[in-house]
Amino acid sequence: RFDGLGEYTISSYRSQFAEHLKRRMTISSYFGPTYLTFITLDLDRRKSSLASLAKALVEFIELLKLEHSIPPEYLRIYYSGANGFHLEIPSKIFDIRPGYNLEVKVSGLVRRLVSGLSVAQYVDWGVFTRHRLIRLNNSINPKSGKYKIAITLNELRGCYGR
Repeated sequence: RFDGLGEYTISSYRSQFAEHLKRRMTISSYFGPTYLTFITLDLDRRKSSLASLAKALVEFIELLKLEHSIPPEYLRIYYSGANGFHLEIPSKIFDIRPGYNLEVKVSGLVRRLVSGLSVAQYVDWGVFTRHRLIRLNNSINPKSGKYKIAITLNELRGCYGR
């Protein structure tokens, strides 16, 4: 769902969502089943350098390939336009099915995936909340004035000189 400000929910909804939206005019009180096409990780550099974050993300992507047989070309990588990156992993890889409280299931999965890795310190866990909004590709980040853009794995590697 697009909100007109360059953001959309990371969840997909069934038909009863449209009925709910007509009645309530808000998504915040909807508690029906949802579906995630992608598991979205919002990674922010916080007090580290963007180069350190980029290196940790590349290591994570390489680990996904080695330990989970996920080809990097299946992933979508974005520079957020500000302090980090967004990584989208197709949910079908982990057999995520439509249901209730998917944010809890996905948060647990991501915690297991990043456990013990340097990328864990950069994960914004707030993205794993019900009806979370995330900016669309090529939308402007209001804090920096820069665009969210898709990047390749090689471009990500270039962020830290590799």
